[in-house]
Amino acid sequence: MYPVYAVIPARAGSRRLQDKNLRPVAGTPLLAWAIRQGTLAREITDVVVSTDSARYARLARAWGGRSPFHRAARYATSNAPTESVLLDMADRSLWPNDAGIVLLQPTSPLRTSVDIDACVRLWIEGGRRGAVISARPASREEGNAWRARTGRPSPAWGIPNGAVYVTSCGELRRARTVYAGPIRWFRMPRSRSVDIDTLEDLVRAEAAFRRAG
Repeated sequence: MYPVYAVIPARAGSRRLQDKNLRPVAGTPLLAWAIRQGTLAREITDVVVSTDSARYARLARAWGGRSPFHRAARYATSNAPTESVLLDMADRSLWPNDAGIVLLQPTSPLRTSVDIDACVRLWIEGGRRGAVISARPASREEGNAWRARTGRPSPAWGIPNGAVYVTSCGELRRARTVYAGPIRWFRMPRSRSVDIDTLEDLVRAEAAFRRAG
């Protein structure tokens, strides 16, 4: 069996919400939620945080993640594609092409380790080809608008929710994107698909945690 690495990108800067990745939800920082979910997932071999901040790296280690490299400045801007961060980590870590790589963004605190494991297993069932991406239900109009805005694919029943992306290091290196086809979609409910970008999103996430008990 080849290893499956979870990568959590957590740069210090944020245009809309300062220190977004350190903001607490239900008493736990967003970055710590992602590390906890990754370490609880049975299909994940290792949880690695990519950051340009020594403070974030210390938090990552305190919560059980690794932060082996300081992210280069060119990959720590608001314009740097997330894929460049994943490729940087994979290449510097010398991960083989057959290894799995899972993107876990800190902005999805309601994702669970069960979601992560289900996505990895779906990818394995597909012969470790292409990608598995989590998505939430959406109207046809919302889906059409999302595809027009991003130029990326989505399932007929919804849109990607940013929670889990799974592919191989080889597919990522070849396609330079986590949308490495063929894509299989993993359905998550709206209630656990809050993606944190604003203060309003934080309020929504807090409310969702309270409802979940």
